Amino acid sequence: MHTRRLICSVLALWLAWIIIIPFVLSTNLWIVDTTIGSGDAVIAKSMESIEYQDLRQLLRHSAGEANRVLYKNWGFAQIGLALVVIALMVSVKAEYTYFAAGGLATLITIALHFILAREISGVGRLLDFKDAGDLPALESRLQSMQQIYWAMQAVVGLIAAGLLGAFLRRTRSRRLTAPLKSLKKVNAVYDTDDAHVDG
Repeated sequence: MHTRRLICSVLALWLAWIIIIPFVLSTNLWIVDTTIGSGDAVIAKSMESIEYQDLRQLLRHSAGEANRVLYKNWGFAQIGLALVVIALMVSVKAEYTYFAAGGLATLITIALHFILAREISGVGRLLDFKDAGDLPALESRLQSMQQIYWAMQAVVGLIAAGLLGAFLRRTRSRRLTAPLKSLKKVNAVYDTDDAHVDG
């Protein structure tokens, strides 16, 4: 019972971060223009010695590097969560379909981390300091890869949500049937005692 609850907790954590990570990534880039346009005196003074476009490019590169580190760390964390879920499912001898779903999610996360996330990071780094003439092709490529990444990440999220729902139902079902099983055991004991008395 406790292991199943732990599985539910890990799956809930995994699902929560799948939802949170995209907002963090987009906020890191959005905050660049917000910071420059904030009217802060310190920022305004810094802009006196550097052109607006150069400052924006530098800040976007810094935000991009932060996102690339986040992509990398999230990839490792996600693979770790997937392996923990599978290990816990082994300990409770889960059904084959659960293992199949967990295994598929694990394979997707490995592919996302070691293939797609690295490609996104590489193209993103190229975009940071490319001339305007090179931008459209690179931006289109980056956008396509990001769409594939988050589509696959959505699949992982759906698998995690499905497993979470399945284990929650199983845990609830076991909790509801446990008193009935205990009552049957008590009745069995009484029946055995009555048999001895009658004998």
